[in-house]
Amino acid sequence: MRTNFERANSVHDALDAFIKDQGLEYDEIEAQVGDMICNLLHYANVHLKNPQDAMQAARLGVQHFIAEVEAEKVPDGDELGPEVLVSINAEVQGTDRDYYVP
Repeated sequence: MRTNFERANSVHDALDAFIKDQGLEYDEIEAQVGDMICNLLHYANVHLKNPQDAMQAARLGVQHFIAEVEAEKVPDGDELGPEVLVSINAEVQGTDRDYYVP
């Protein structure tokens, strides 16, 4: 089973290149990772042609992340981790638009 440390290291080069490309060298890691997640959602939105599909990708990412974190807490557990239910609800202030992904 791949560890979460190995999963984290597998994106190091891509994140480092993104940080340099975007001029984020002096930002906190939360902002760097958040900006990369944002751009990945833009990528999904462009290629999937639907903001709801991009939000679905975000929901799946959070779901997989939590399941994998929980899986490492159980030594001989299922390597996929427990079933995790995630939903995203975002309201755009000052508009009638919202995004909800169950």
